[in-house]
Amino acid sequence: VVTDIDLLDHAYRLADDLPSSDATVVLDQAFELVRGKPYTARSGYTWAYDEHAAARAEQVVGDVAARLIELHGQAGNAAGIQRVVHRARLGLDSAIAELPHRLVERTWASLFADPALAESAAGYQRELARAIESDDPSGDFNW
Repeated sequence: VVTDIDLLDHAYRLADDLPSSDATVVLDQAFELVRGKPYTARSGYTWAYDEHAAARAEQVVGDVAARLIELHGQAGNAAGIQRVVHRARLGLDSAIAELPHRLVERTWASLFADPALAESAAGYQRELARAIESDDPSGDFNW
């Protein structure tokens, strides 16, 4: 059995060896498979949690989202970043918190350099800060 997550993971690994423009196309197409949170039916998916398939699915979706944000950021494609963030929210319990912090840090500088992207990036940064604060009320997480 091959799942959508398997296909998404395969695209992620395949994209590693492609030029940025081709990797973006492959990952954008594969990311269309993310239509909601996996394994959320009322019954029948206890195995997905017992066997950690649900955690793997979140990791794969988060990894692909992070890579796409990086690729769209390099291309200056704010609309692409917004599409990725929107779709990631569909497939993750906490999309903002799942996107790697190192990527967000690296991307902000380039996004704020372009006034057209600054507004979108600023809103995303505020959401990231709120998500981290709600997931870490003790304040142990350091930027």
